[in-house]
Amino acid sequence: MNKKLENSLLFIWAVSFVATLGSLYFSEIRGFEPCELCWYQRILMYPLVIITLIAYLQKNAKIAITTAVLSCIGGAISLYHYGIQKLALLSNSAPGCGRVPCTGEYINWFGFITIPFLALTAFILIAITSFYMIKVSKEALIILTNISNQKQIEENLSKTENQANPYGKTDLDPATIDLLDNEHYQNIILPDELKEKIASGAPVVAYMFSSTCPHCMNFTPNLMPIADEMGIPIDQYNLLEFDEGWDEYEVVETPTLIYFKDGKEVDRIVGDYSNDLDGLKTFLNQVENPLKNNPYGKTSLQQSTIDLLDNENYQNIILPEDLEEKIASGDPVMAYMFSPECPHCLNFTPNLIPIANELGVEINQYNLLEFPQGWNDYKVEYTPTLIFFKDGKAVGEPLVGDYSDDPEKVKAFLEQAKQ
Repeated sequence: MNKKLENSLLFIWAVSFVATLGSLYFSEIRGFEPCELCWYQRILMYPLVIITLIAYLQKNAKIAITTAVLSCIGGAISLYHYGIQKLALLSNSAPGCGRVPCTGEYINWFGFITIPFLALTAFILIAITSFYMIKVSKEALIILTNISNQKQIEENLSKTENQANPYGKTDLDPATIDLLDNEHYQNIILPDELKEKIASGAPVVAYMFSSTCPHCMNFTPNLMPIADEMGIPIDQYNLLEFDEGWDEYEVVETPTLIYFKDGKEVDRIVGDYSNDLDGLKTFLNQVENPLKNNPYGKTSLQQSTIDLLDNENYQNIILPEDLEEKIASGDPVMAYMFSPECPHCLNFTPNLIPIANELGVEINQYNLLEFPQGWNDYKVEYTPTLIFFKDGKAVGEPLVGDYSDDPEKVKAFLEQAKQ
C-alpha cells in the first residue's frame, strides 16, 4: 500500500475516532440522550474506528469500499436528520422518534451547526476520502496489471528468442510458447511451406492441432513416436497460431490428420486415436514413405537433407552417438562435417567420396544441419571439414574447405587413416 493510501486510511480513522468521541461526549458528559436516528448514525460510525485501525495496521486499502458504503448510508441518515431539524416541510412530516424527538436540537452553534450536522460532516469527509482511496487503488491496480502484463510479454519474448522458434513470429500464444521445447512438437510447418509441399505432389501428412486443445495434448505424444518408428514425417500445423487453416483445409475439430498426395487430399482421420493405435497405424500405412532410406533416426528432417537421402554420395551418414562411440574406441576415424545447405559441401562431396573409396577409407558423414551440436562438440568453424581421429582424439589440423581442385591434397589427408 502506497503512502497516499496509508495517509487516507489514517485520516478516515481520525475522523471516525473524533466523531465517536464527540458523540460520547454529548451523551455521557453533557447528558444529551440520543434519539433513534442518532443511534442509527452511531451504529454506522462507531465500527469505522475499529475496522479502519485494523486495516491501517494490515495495510489493507480494500477496506475503502466498506467505509464508503457505511459513510454513504450514515451520511444519508444524517442529512435526513438535519433536514427534519431545519426544514419545516420535513419536520412537519417527520415520524415519531420515541421519547426523544429527532427534531430536537441539543446544540445550534452559529444558528446551523447541530449534532446531525457534525455527523453529516464526518460522514462526508469519510466518504470523499474512501472514494479517493478507491480511485487511487484502481489506478495502482491498473499500473500493476500493466507492469505484470509487460513482464509477461517480456518473458514470452525472451522464451521465443532463447528457444528454437519455428513459427516465424514472436507474438505467440502462451500455450504455444510452452510447447517450444517439447520433444513432440518439433516438426512445425508454416502455412506457406505446407502449401508448397502439397503443391509439389509429394506425399504429405499434415497434423492439424491447437496448443490449447486437450485432445491434441493427449494424442501427440502417442502419434509422434509411432510416426518416427514407421519413418513417416508428420508436418505439424498449429491452428491456434495460423487460424486460416481451419477454412483452407476444412478442419472441423482437432486433432486432425490429413494425407495429401499428388497435390490433393487422399484421406483424413479426426480425433484422438490414443485408444485406437491400430487404426492410426492403418491410416499411416497408406502413406508413401519418402524417408525409406532414412539413416538419421528421426523423421523431422530438413528438406535439403531429404533431397540427399537417395544420393549415392551421402550413404554413410553417422549419428552423433555413433561417432562419439567410434572415436572413444581409439580406432582411426575419418569424420566429414557437412551441411546439405552448404554449396561447397555439395560440390566437394562427389569428388571426396570416390577418392575415399579408391583408397579404402571409410568416410563418416556427420550432418551439421540435422545435428548442430557438432559445431561445438568438434570445434567446426566452416563446412566442409574433414577431421581425423585416432586414439580417441583429433590428429593434426583438419582439412577445411572445398578441395575439389586439389585431389592430391585430399588423398594425402586421407592416407593417414590407412597408416
